[in-house]
Amino acid sequence: MASSAISNRALVPPQMHDSEACVLDDPLITLFHAAQGRRAMKIVADMETHFAPAEMVSFGRALAVSDHPARAVFLQRESFVELLAAKRVQPFQRSAISPDVSFYSDGGPPTNKTLVVGFGGMGGRLGLPIGNILQVMDASRMDMVMLRDPLQRNYAFGAGSFAPDFASLIASLRIRFRPDSYCRLVTIGNSMGGTASLRAGFWLDAERAIGIGARRSNDDLMLVLRRGVGPAFDPFCDCLRDRPHRGLLVYAGACAPDVDAATQMEANGAGRRVIFVGMGEHNLISRFWAMRELGAFLDLLLNGRLVGDRHTPAPPIVIGRTWLPRLRAGLKRRIGHWTGRANR
Repeated sequence: MASSAISNRALVPPQMHDSEACVLDDPLITLFHAAQGRRAMKIVADMETHFAPAEMVSFGRALAVSDHPARAVFLQRESFVELLAAKRVQPFQRSAISPDVSFYSDGGPPTNKTLVVGFGGMGGRLGLPIGNILQVMDASRMDMVMLRDPLQRNYAFGAGSFAPDFASLIASLRIRFRPDSYCRLVTIGNSMGGTASLRAGFWLDAERAIGIGARRSNDDLMLVLRRGVGPAFDPFCDCLRDRPHRGLLVYAGACAPDVDAATQMEANGAGRRVIFVGMGEHNLISRFWAMRELGAFLDLLLNGRLVGDRHTPAPPIVIGRTWLPRLRAGLKRRIGHWTGRANR
């Protein structure tokens, strides 16, 4: 898509509702208008890391009618383009639990919902701005906790001020978000966060734990470098390789480092491999977003029949190029079923 087309599409804002005005009081937005150059760009990146879809839309609409000298530059970012063009914005509301932990929910009761616990990678994201990920999820059926590790140490030392180490992080998740009150619990992480997601799913007894491009623990290297590895115990080791687990090791078949890591982690009991052939990207979430297939990709991982009896060994799942058309047809049938039930 040409940049001029993106600019025109983003700079025509819908009418902003009065209820959105409170979003514009966020400290990040105040900082943005006081900043210039690279500092302003960093603040927008922070918004993308934290803001729910409605917050991003509200800021984008206000920016589009402002006299900010760089408004066109920022509104050409695909994160804004996609959300501003959406016919319906998913009604997630963000609760800032701590600087490194956010909770997103429409406020509905958890009884019939899935709690998704996300573990961000090195940049604190699931490969994309969180608003764009939430936009392809159903707020009436899912709540999401998003965790970030400011130390970039595989969550061995927790998630900032929320928890000082991995064991405390698991305990804090149980106490603060009560996953047992939800219908389902799923953990998901990419890259550095993928390994943490698999471990957390193990300790939290999640229905499934998803690690996208997960990498092996570097505890051995840290010990050689005389650096602390944290007090957490890694359940994916030779001594526990036969302990059942509902982990999914998701990776691109042509990304050699991810292939090696997943093969070794599977041998140590971390989960079942899910291989997307014909792809070589480490960041599969970003790849499927670029293909406009992120919703189908996440639906497959979060809801697809990829996990079975945890006591029964299962072969790797190999997903080829014919998967997307078949899944789209299935989603249309499912949406039709939901619509029919809602109209009864």
